[in-house]
Amino acid sequence: MPKKKKKKKAKKKARINKNNKRTKKIVIKRRQKAKPRVKHKPIKIKFNKKKNLFLIKLVQFQENLIQKFKFKINFNLDKKIQNFFDSIDEKIQVYKVIRTEEKAKIKLRELERIEKEKEDIERKRKENLELELKLKEKH
Repeated sequence: MPKKKKKKKAKKKARINKNNKRTKKIVIKRRQKAKPRVKHKPIKIKFNKKKNLFLIKLVQFQENLIQKFKFKINFNLDKKIQNFFDSIDEKIQVYKVIRTEEKAKIKLRELERIEKEKEDIERKRKENLELELKLKEKH
């Protein structure tokens, strides 16, 4: 079944003449280039099977060996890559946990330090009051 060819419409251009101020219409037709059709024929290789039997067997053996070898490498390689990224993910998770714990420890230390400072200030104030009371009693 032949393909239908699309017909292109002729384009019209309007041109204005500056002197006459008139419009002229020019019709431009374009030709469609015909593409040569190329038929692809399957390539047939002829060789003497008896003479090249050894080569054929060698190539088949190599292909079988390569397929087995590649399968094992790809299978192990995928597993190893997955394990590698899993270990990285695990390390990241451990890092995040440690980081949050350290932040909490730092906050606790800071709160404890502030509480100790408040206690020291309160203790010093009480000592000063006691000393003042003792001095007043002596006089």
